[in-house]
Amino acid sequence: DPGHGGDDPGVIGTKYETEEKKLNLSTAQYVAEELRRAGAKVVMTRTSDNELPELSERAGESNRLKADAFVSIHYNASPKQVSGTLVYFYSDQKDRALAHSIEESLAKNNVLKSNGIAYGDYHVLRENSRPAVLLELGFLTDARDEATVRTADYQRKAAKAIVAGLANYFSD
Repeated sequence: DPGHGGDDPGVIGTKYETEEKKLNLSTAQYVAEELRRAGAKVVMTRTSDNELPELSERAGESNRLKADAFVSIHYNASPKQVSGTLVYFYSDQKDRALAHSIEESLAKNNVLKSNGIAYGDYHVLRENSRPAVLLELGFLTDARDEATVRTADYQRKAAKAIVAGLANYFSD
């Protein structure tokens, strides 16, 4: 699930004016490519920059398809000086193990530091009956993070880490 899209750009980077929606989509495409290479069936909630599915449509599609996992991809913002990744989950029973597995893989295989996992009361998590996480893969309000996450190299590394986290989750 590449977050935002259409006329909702998400966060705009403070140094390079990077649009979150574009990073979300390109990173999600790298994740989809890695998953397909591993033999997974992948369904994207959007495949172009001009699409903006409703939050209810995103969670609804996951529920309807009985997805094995729902991964919403985002980049973060904060008025404070903060950087790194963060993985949100809603349900202890349904989502926490998936969040922990992906966070552990991001922390081990990524360029940015991990800020761990946290409870997040987000529609795509709350209304999702499937295991679901929302990933924040760097802060666009931090100049160094923004410079790093704009690169295809970073996005590919993040995608590989996400897929490794999914593989670990499903092998347990």
